[in-house]
Amino acid sequence: MQFGWLLAQSPYRQVQPDTAYPAVLFTIFEGDIRVSPQHARKMAAALQHAATTPAATRPVLVRREHDVGHTARAVSRYLPLWLDQLGFFASQLGLEAGGGR
Repeated sequence: MQFGWLLAQSPYRQVQPDTAYPAVLFTIFEGDIRVSPQHARKMAAALQHAATTPAATRPVLVRREHDVGHTARAVSRYLPLWLDQLGFFASQLGLEAGGGR
């Protein structure tokens, strides 16, 4: 009974073929001992395979970071992550670099 509930909660098990999924950026940390990086890789592959939208307009991307895990890190390690995430969101929203002035 509980196994069925767990399967129903799995995002991986909810991926449906021939679906127009939005763009997705998975961020994985190779040193994470709590959450295996393989989960994000597997989910990204499932979305890429199932998506009907072109990868050029709605990409499913994986961003990997080495030598970091599921713990706090130096600000210098956060900045590149934040910049990549903001750049991804800005590109999906159609924003231009330095625009608006």
